[in-house]
Amino acid sequence: MMTPLTACAVTLLSILALKPVARRVGLVDHPGGRKTHTHQTPLIGGIGMFLGLLSLALVSPQAFHAFLPLVATAALLLVVGVIDDYREISANLRLGVHLIAALLMIFWGGNQLTGMGDLLFFGPLMLGVLAIPVTLFAVASAINAINMADGVDGLCGGLVLIALGFMTLLAQDAGLVHAAQVLTVMLCCVAGFLILNFRFPWRQRALIFMGDAGSTVLGFVVAWMLIYLAENGACSPVTVLWLIALPLLDTASVMVIRKREGKSMFTPGRDHLHHHLLDAGLGVRKSVLVLCGLAATFGGIGLAGERSGVAEGVLFLGFMATLTGYVAIMTKVQRAKTLRLEPVAAGAEPAATSAEPAAVALKAASAEAMAQ
Repeated sequence: MMTPLTACAVTLLSILALKPVARRVGLVDHPGGRKTHTHQTPLIGGIGMFLGLLSLALVSPQAFHAFLPLVATAALLLVVGVIDDYREISANLRLGVHLIAALLMIFWGGNQLTGMGDLLFFGPLMLGVLAIPVTLFAVASAINAINMADGVDGLCGGLVLIALGFMTLLAQDAGLVHAAQVLTVMLCCVAGFLILNFRFPWRQRALIFMGDAGSTVLGFVVAWMLIYLAENGACSPVTVLWLIALPLLDTASVMVIRKREGKSMFTPGRDHLHHHLLDAGLGVRKSVLVLCGLAATFGGIGLAGERSGVAEGVLFLGFMATLTGYVAIMTKVQRAKTLRLEPVAAGAEPAATSAEPAAVALKAASAEAMAQ
């Protein structure tokens, strides 16, 4: 019990100690625009979770030494993320740092994707010379998917907590003791963060945010550990997709929507699933709980398929079908939302001004996409 208690306590105490410092130096997120909060909120969740991760050196020195490249590279991402939170840096520079972190994972940590499994029923698909570029793409995609999930209080932390929980079970099943210890510590760090970030019934706003520093570090840790589990026999590569399915699906849909609208994928917008749920009147807390439940369902499918020996090709086809359906539904929902807002932009009355019509539009678009 010392491992989870220590990690959670270090995270909580670090955040509480850093709150006045963050306000003093201006490391806070300001309300306004697309944001749902109304108070200046310290961006120190990422720092607190990283300090909690360092507690691994106290509770399990062997695991800390085994995953030292992971911790050190996460420190690099943390520093760049804090700079980004304080003074926003360009998307290209952030992507470059993510790729450098992935290269450190490959060449220092010795952790990379070497195969994709039997996705097409023709036997294992080995990557060969494509191993490095595919790993770079996978790490960058995971980091950005987790980062994009950080849109409302408690969502990013909740999704990562669920993924880490499934990963811990897989590591324990496979006898990967050190990996299980790292995952347990990280899980408890995220839980400690959520105590201060989730909107509980008795608290209507988050006390702190994780910032880009936090979402980047979490995305990198998740990517590293997923690849490590797949490469060490804890699960198949396609199971990895199911464990973080919701962030991947939502990121894919946003990319398609923004491409069709002629926008950059890094352009801020209200086109994520959590935005549509908020527009439908669900509220922040209920939206987060619904999305976490959906993420747990996807992860449960992956875990059940892995444990019951479902063919990798079947799991892969199921994931691709889910991806196709999700993108189709979200594209239609966004199109319906845009049509409702066009009269407002032109100065006319909106076609739907309440949560009820928005919810009806969401259901109608979903039904139309499923029918097609």
